[in-house]
Amino acid sequence: MPADILESKNKLTIVISLAVFLLLSLMFLAGALQAWDLRFSDSLYREKTPSDSIIIIAIDDKSLQEIGRFPWPRTVFAKAIENLGQSKVIGIDVSFFEKSENPIDDLRFAQAIKNHGRVVLASEYSEFDFSEEGFIGTEKIEPIEILGGLAGHVNLFTSADGITREFPPFIQGTENIGDSEHFAIKVSELFLGENIDAQSMENKMLINFYGGPESFRYISFSDVYSNRISPEEFEGKIILIGSTAQDLRDIALVPVSNRPMPGVEINANIIQTILTQDYIFRQDLNSVIFVIFLFSAVSGIALNRFRILFSTVILAFAIFFYIIISYYLFEAGIVMSLLYPVLSLISVYVIMMIAYYLSEARKRKRVTNIFGKYVSKEVANEILKTGSGESIRLGGSRRLITILFADIRGFTSISEKLTPEEVVNMLNTYLEGMTKSVFKYGGTLDKFIGDAVMAVFNAPLDQEDHALRAIRCALDMQASIKKTAKQKGVKEAQYGIGINTGHAVVGNIGSEERLEYTAIGDSVNLASRLCGQAEGGQIVIGEETWNLVKDKIKTKKIGQIKVKGKEKAVTVYEVVGLRNKQ
Repeated sequence: MPADILESKNKLTIVISLAVFLLLSLMFLAGALQAWDLRFSDSLYREKTPSDSIIIIAIDDKSLQEIGRFPWPRTVFAKAIENLGQSKVIGIDVSFFEKSENPIDDLRFAQAIKNHGRVVLASEYSEFDFSEEGFIGTEKIEPIEILGGLAGHVNLFTSADGITREFPPFIQGTENIGDSEHFAIKVSELFLGENIDAQSMENKMLINFYGGPESFRYISFSDVYSNRISPEEFEGKIILIGSTAQDLRDIALVPVSNRPMPGVEINANIIQTILTQDYIFRQDLNSVIFVIFLFSAVSGIALNRFRILFSTVILAFAIFFYIIISYYLFEAGIVMSLLYPVLSLISVYVIMMIAYYLSEARKRKRVTNIFGKYVSKEVANEILKTGSGESIRLGGSRRLITILFADIRGFTSISEKLTPEEVVNMLNTYLEGMTKSVFKYGGTLDKFIGDAVMAVFNAPLDQEDHALRAIRCALDMQASIKKTAKQKGVKEAQYGIGINTGHAVVGNIGSEERLEYTAIGDSVNLASRLCGQAEGGQIVIGEETWNLVKDKIKTKKIGQIKVKGKEKAVTVYEVVGLRNKQ
């Protein structure tokens, strides 16, 4: 990701939110993750009360044991229809596509269908095409002609994930085949006594399931066949006859259960949907894309405007609220897409968190590059914590600071008596000691100038006691010089130290390729001049510094001295020590 975008929180929010929106919208339109999207939406289904007007006569294991191996003679179905005579409609979800070996069986079955007068048989399209007009059946298997009665196709649609969720209300046939309404619509028409315009329905209608397998009332076919059930039980009811035995394999996975549901019960759910007008429809494409956009924007804005914890709570509530609304809308007949909107919100959240991490790492690296060698680790961490690193760029600001210059006295004459290696070792030893003292009191190491050190206090972080810190730093340098020489085995030297307080321009000077954090101004020049005036082992401070710490340190007034660059003489003091062990 471009550095300038990482640096701008607003740009980052816009770029990530739009990128996620566009990517997920394209994925949605292309059908990617469709199976997962459907599965998430399946969770919206809730069990309802199945209609007591629908009874399933199950061709179950019990019936197979009592009546015999399937398929049964047509006379078995004829007797069952006769025993169901008081029912209002009978739908038989069984294939009768071939003639019986005994023609008399078909005649008796046909007579039973005719006598009842309200029987729907099953047909099936084995092949069909899809056009702008809808589904066109090209091959159809129908009940044998002698049976007469009504027939409706029992085709269902199974999604790519293996779940059956939809049915075609109407399939247009070719000239030789003819059109057909769905089996469930035919049954519903007979029960209601009115026509249903299946052709005006959507090509694929969602099935509103009212529960898992065996939610509707089941009666074993053998109990009906043997007349063990009172005929009054079926009075005015819709009777659906179909196989439920596992071996007959007329089952399908449905959204409301992990167990397969018999095809006859799927038809029962379709019939109840039609009778109650409890249709459900998928959320339209435009509204899904709008919600993806809305959630991408909400996630981006929340993270942009609020702290991580608070924005996380907001986004979690947004997901919860959307799911609750989706449940209410499902009751109103709209099946919302859950996956893509929630995924858009989470994706923006995760990507922005990663981007924030990269931005923070970049900022830390920049702060470390600029201040890592100038300040102590504690000060560098404080800069990062307070966010001051965000302002690190070319340029500076005017502020009150205390400047310290420390110089090794007589270094030139000392170095003349040493080898180059010994000179470097000695210089590094003393500069290291001075640096430790600067960091110990929170100062910023501005630069090394030969055998001298320049340090700044009250920059880049505010330090209310910056003048006292500089003096304590100087005293620490003087106190540790003998110890340093003894420990490191180098020739003992002395420091001349000058300290001054005043306003200066402090900031990053240089170019984008090479920056140097430093202070520039007359107060800095005066501190350097005071260092030049100081003898070995002496700490000389200016009047501005003295005014800030005079009640905390012991000093000896040197008096007024003339320094280069100043028309008037300046009053200076020598630091003797601290009062009350400050």
